[in-house]
Amino acid sequence: PPRFSEASLVKALEEFGIGRPSTYASIIQVLLFRDYVQLDNKRFRPSDVGRAVINFLTGQFMRYVDYDFTAKLEDELDAVSRGEEDWVPLLERFWGPFKKAIEDAGDVERPGGDRPLGTDPDSGRPVIVRLGKFGPIAQIGGPDDEIKPRFASLQAGQSIYTISLVEALKLFTLPRVVGQLDGKDLTVAIGRFGPFAKRGE
Repeated sequence: PPRFSEASLVKALEEFGIGRPSTYASIIQVLLFRDYVQLDNKRFRPSDVGRAVINFLTGQFMRYVDYDFTAKLEDELDAVSRGEEDWVPLLERFWGPFKKAIEDAGDVERPGGDRPLGTDPDSGRPVIVRLGKFGPIAQIGGPDDEIKPRFASLQAGQSIYTISLVEALKLFTLPRVVGQLDGKDLTVAIGRFGPFAKRGE
């Protein structure tokens, strides 16, 4: 099936009985703001972060991300708001099993685990990709190596699920000295906000 657009996502939410017209815009804003998805030709495409989060949630909390559970809970909350149901028993029924699910998931490995790509031909060290603190990264070497691992951020359009070893190794070719300017090294690199050139320090 085609990827969701804003309109088709709202339609699907309506069909499943999830959310209300007043909440659809905020749902979409959260998906974009937290980088769970990216808009590509007006279609939502899951990011690496989004894939890792959904894999974790469906693996550990399937009951709570199930369409029927969400729709049923919203109906029960609507009944509370109309005064037809007491809120304390409703929350007790929800909280007991949810608290146990959280405790059971406490020792689960962080989502977005390592994906091995191969070996760096220059150093003979393993090359992996994973989700780092600030997004998807490539890494040469491991935490137990005597030599500190090298890291490089993946670029826009690259994914830890599809990047190849060759593409990952290219990320480590920068920063690179391309010449001299006024007696100082001229370096090119890619930073947090995109490509840049730097003279000296």
